[in-house]
Amino acid sequence: MREWKERWDEYRQWAESHAEPDSRSPAQIMSDIEFLYRSYPLEVRRTDPDPEKSGIQHLYRILALYERTRQSRIDAG
Repeated sequence: MREWKERWDEYRQWAESHAEPDSRSPAQIMSDIEFLYRSYPLEVRRTDPDPEKSGIQHLYRILALYERTRQSRIDAG
C-alpha cells in the first residue's frame, strides 16, 4: 500500500506540472485511465468508499442550486 501511495504521489506531481490540454485521442486517454485504475490495489478497487452514493447526491444538490441561480439570472433579465 505504501508503494502504491508513493507512485500516486509521483503521478500527482507530474500531473500538476503538465496541466496543458491533452493532445492525445480519447482512446489513448481512456487507456491511461484504465492503467491508473488497475494500479489501485485489488482490495481498494473492490471496496466502494461511498456505498450510499452521498458524493453523487451532493453533486446533484450543487448542480440544482447552480441551475436555480442561473435560471433566476435569466428571469431577472
